[in-house]
Amino acid sequence: MPTKRDKVWQAEVSYKHHGTFKKWRKSGFKTKKEALIAESEFKLNIQKYLQKKYTLYEWFETWAEIYKKPSVSIRTYQKYINILVNIKKYFGDVRLDKIKNSGYQKVLNEFAKTHQKETVKTFNSRIRSSVQSAILDDIIKKDFTKGAILNGIDTKQQVFLNYSEFISFRNYTSKSTTTSTLALYLMIMTGLRFGEVAGLTWKDITTDKLSVNKSWNFYTNEIDTTKNKQSNRTIPIPIEVYNNILNLDKGQKYIFDNGTGKPITNNAAQKQLQAIMRKLEIDKPTIRPHSLRHTHASILLYNGVSLYAISKRLGHASILTTQETYAHMIEEMEVKEDDKILTTLIK
Repeated sequence: MPTKRDKVWQAEVSYKHHGTFKKWRKSGFKTKKEALIAESEFKLNIQKYLQKKYTLYEWFETWAEIYKKPSVSIRTYQKYINILVNIKKYFGDVRLDKIKNSGYQKVLNEFAKTHQKETVKTFNSRIRSSVQSAILDDIIKKDFTKGAILNGIDTKQQVFLNYSEFISFRNYTSKSTTTSTLALYLMIMTGLRFGEVAGLTWKDITTDKLSVNKSWNFYTNEIDTTKNKQSNRTIPIPIEVYNNILNLDKGQKYIFDNGTGKPITNNAAQKQLQAIMRKLEIDKPTIRPHSLRHTHASILLYNGVSLYAISKRLGHASILTTQETYAHMIEEMEVKEDDKILTTLIK
């Protein structure tokens, strides 16, 4: 019931939230009637919130806005929102209270076919958090994420092109004049992250050098800082790379502008990459633009470039990151080097 404080009225409503009783208060109303109307509106809204038959998509979106938006950075919040794309793709409009453990596991298994294990873990973890909140708010009774088995593409099975595939890809893409194809060409020739490629302007490239000092944030659709301090770097490039990039319009804002004053999207690059794979008859259905960064690193590793130089070129936070990311490649090379040592000793 409303209470009067000094010369204004305060509205107050008690309600059950997360299994405990809480109070909502709002003051500043000139009359008791205004406070009563505010209480009625809040009761109606909280009732709709607690009783609505949400789809998983609707609930996750609501949960992220209530619990995450106020407490995390804009970039982190956008990562939660980005998950909605896959929730819509894999769950459709299924109601939250209709999802069973087995159905949820089937979705995770399907998702794991084309995503790395760490991505599957994140996908599950965030859905699980939202589901647990739904249980506490009495929206559903059972945690259908409990006991889920998480699979996915092993990091050691990182998708990248072998040397002959790299040559084919490089030769094909270098002759192109299309924006998305040349963006992919630059990725495989420099090892840049896709956001770094998207954020490039003409002043960032010369005949023999490429400067990375910003990145395009696909969540906020604006220029952002690079991933870390070490990602701000200048790397040498062959003059052929510069000459091939010159096929693009130098009058546009970004080197890889999509014609709207903004860079091409990751989705457009992914579609073009798949088309190129079909054209070159390379069977790698799970390949994505980021795989070209791994390809660049693997080519350098297998050709004897030092781990330190590769780490610096890729813009990793430390050489340990490079070591961990490409540990399987390093192990394979060590085995080959051991064989060389033994062969040398008995010659």
